[in-house]
Amino acid sequence: MTIEFRKDYTYSLVVPTSMGVRITPINGQPVYCSNTFILQATSA
Repeated sequence: MTIEFRKDYTYSLVVPTSMGVRITPINGQPVYCSNTFILQATSA
């Protein structure tokens, strides 16, 4: 992975994030018993 910085700007800002995506069954069901899932955006 390579980070490319723009040449025509005075400052460059690199911000690491800990964002993620979680897919879970509704109502706490096991994955093998469910056909309906919830998509959640997670953050630390």
